Amino acid sequence: MGLLDSWHFSEARWLGRKSHQVIAMWKTLLILGILAAAVVTGVILRFLNKNSCTSSMFELNGGELLHPQEQTAQLPKKDGKKEMALAAERKKNRLVLRAGEEKLIEGLMNWAGKHGVGDELAAIPTNSQVAAFSPQAGLFAFVSQQGEIQQFHVKVLDLSTGSEASHFTTNGLCSGELEFSEDGSLLAVGSLGEENSTRIWDVKSGKLKTTVQITKIVFAPQGKKLAGTDGSNVKILDAETGQTLQSIGSMVPRRVVFSPSGTLLASVTEKNEVVLWDVESGRKIQELVFQNSVGELAFTHDGWGLAIAHLKTQFGPQSETVLWDLEKNSRRSVTNDNELFGLAISPDGKVLAYSNLNGLAFVDIDSGKELKRIAHFDAGRPYFFPGGLLFASRGTLKTRFWILGDLLSP
Repeated sequence: MGLLDSWHFSEARWLGRKSHQVIAMWKTLLILGILAAAVVTGVILRFLNKNSCTSSMFELNGGELLHPQEQTAQLPKKDGKKEMALAAERKKNRLVLRAGEEKLIEGLMNWAGKHGVGDELAAIPTNSQVAAFSPQAGLFAFVSQQGEIQQFHVKVLDLSTGSEASHFTTNGLCSGELEFSEDGSLLAVGSLGEENSTRIWDVKSGKLKTTVQITKIVFAPQGKKLAGTDGSNVKILDAETGQTLQSIGSMVPRRVVFSPSGTLLASVTEKNEVVLWDVESGRKIQELVFQNSVGELAFTHDGWGLAIAHLKTQFGPQSETVLWDLEKNSRRSVTNDNELFGLAISPDGKVLAYSNLNGLAFVDIDSGKELKRIAHFDAGRPYFFPGGLLFASRGTLKTRFWILGDLLSP
C-alpha cells in the first residue's frame, strides 16, 4: 500500500469513527429533547388546569364535575314541597313590599320627578355614585360631599318626602362602601385611613354603634349580621357589637355576597376564585376558578343560582356573565359585553340588569335575549327594589328611578 493509499485508509477510518460519534450525539440530543418536551407539556397542562374556568373541586367527566375528597360541605338537596312553600312565601312578601313601593312612587314623583328625564320616574342629584337603599324603611343614603381631606359626609333621605332623615360625618376617605341593614335601622359606612375600617351607625339616633376592622361589607338578609374581609379572611360579625361570629379562610377575598336566605356566602378572591361557603359552619362547599379577573356577583331570587361576571381576556374589555346552577353544578353563559361595573337580578328571577361604559342593559336570564338597553348616559350600579315595582341606577351625577314595568315594556 502506497503512502497515498495509507492516507486515504486512515481518513476513512477517522471519518467512520466521527460519523458514529455524530450519530450518537444526535441520538442523545433527541432523547433529551423528548424529555424536555414532556416536562414543558406537563407544566403547560398544569397551568391551564389551574387557570381555566373550572372548579378546583371538579374534574371534567362528561359534564359531571366533582372531587369528593376536597369537598368539605355539601348543599342540601332540593325539596320540592319546601321549595314550593318558599316560593309562595316570597310571592307573599313581594306583595307586601309592592304596596310600600307604590307609596314610594307617589312620593318620588312629587318631590324628585322634576329631575327625571325621558321615561325616568324621578332622579335625585347626588354628585356621588356611593349610595344605598333601604326599601323596607323607605330610605336612601349617599355620600353628599367630601369635606376636608380626611373627612366625608353621609346624608340619609326619606324617599317619600325628600326630607333629611339623618346625617353622619366620618373621618378618613370614603372607601365607596355604603350598606343598610335589611330593616334600615343600621347603616355601614366604609372608610380608608391609617386602618381600613367600617363604622356602623344607628340611623334613627344618629349615634355610632361600633367600628369594625373589615371592608367589602354586606349585611345578611335576615338578622343583623355583617360580612366582610379583614384582608386575609372573610369574617361574619354581629353588626351591633362588632363581635366576630365566624372567621372563614378565603385567600384574600375581594368581594362577598349573601344568598337570599342568608345561609350561603359567596366570595371572590384575588386569585379569581369564586368560593361558596356554608355560613353556619364556616365550611367551604365548592369553588370555581377563572382565568381572568372576576368582578360582580349576584344570587338568584331562590338562592340556587349565582351570576358571575368575569373578564374573558387578561387585558381586553370583553366580559362574560355566567350563571352557576348550584343544584346541578353546571354553568351557562348569559351575557357577553364590555367590562361590567354593576350586576343585579330581579326579584322574580327573570331579568338580569348590568351596567358598563355602554350604558344600562336588561337581559332575559333564561334565553339571554336583550330586553332593553339605555345607551350613552351616566349609568351606575343597577338596583331592583324587592317588591318588583321600582328600579334604580346609581350614577355619578344622579340616582335615577324607573317604574320597572314601564321600563321593560316593548
